[in-house]
Amino acid sequence: MLFAKAIPALCLLGLTSAAAIAKRQDYSYESGYDGITDIDILNFALTLEYLEATFYNQGMSNYTEADFEDAGFPSIFKKIEKIRVDENEHVKFLIAALQAAGVEPIKESEYTFSSTDVRSFLAVAQILEGVGISAYLGAAPLIKDPAYLSAAGSILTIEARHNAFIRYVNGQSPFPTTLDAGISPRSVVTLAASMFVPGAPNAPALQAFPMLTVAPLNPQPGDQITVSTPSPPQDTPLFCAFLSGTSATFAPVSEGRCRVPTDGSATGQTYIFLTWAESVSDISVVAGPAIVDFDLNRDKC
Repeated sequence: MLFAKAIPALCLLGLTSAAAIAKRQDYSYESGYDGITDIDILNFALTLEYLEATFYNQGMSNYTEADFEDAGFPSIFKKIEKIRVDENEHVKFLIAALQAAGVEPIKESEYTFSSTDVRSFLAVAQILEGVGISAYLGAAPLIKDPAYLSAAGSILTIEARHNAFIRYVNGQSPFPTTLDAGISPRSVVTLAASMFVPGAPNAPALQAFPMLTVAPLNPQPGDQITVSTPSPPQDTPLFCAFLSGTSATFAPVSEGRCRVPTDGSATGQTYIFLTWAESVSDISVVAGPAIVDFDLNRDKC
């Protein structure tokens, strides 16, 4: 839902609303997925790897090496092609793991991507790889079998390398933060939902949260942003939650606005939620996440 809004501005920086000082709170994963099995998680991972593989397959068939060079990205075409190969290998790896467990792997869905040129393709790739990292981190506490946890970890590290390289190519720090953020499966589905063709088979079964829209796209720390969502709760105190690394920072919402943290707590690919409590557990989320990139070390846009 958020990807289409993210493409135009890889200079995305900070967000939040009204007048009070943001409060920092340790982020701990609160499970609302007691019935989920390791096989469910592997199939969920496969669903996302299908999406990534299709994204790179389509992109690398749409854009030539000359297109990359003309867009100002020389000498990276073969490296992006290697990423494409990796994502397809991840699909094969997860299919084999599910088949070895005697389970029929989920099939591919149908996807739609909003990139229109090399630059927007690389912008989406950066976000997609970052969400992939957060998806594996968020699912890790739910995995019971150490062998499956190790398998997921072996993919996670490669996704992190992909993300670091693409960030560098896009003029951003490849390692903007000391810790990465994990997000829940429902949060992942919320971010990926717009990339699945409506009504297509084999889309994630989990319910997405309502979409969160933030404006402007490129605020600075300390700026106020506007946050909106369809049918927000009335007469309920709300917060903007900025999830970065293993902690979240909260700022109260007043008249649909909140203020971006100024303490440096939001760095790198940061997830913004609208919540009714100072928590980013699923039960507290009203809408989102949306994504903003706070990269204070990046080259100026």
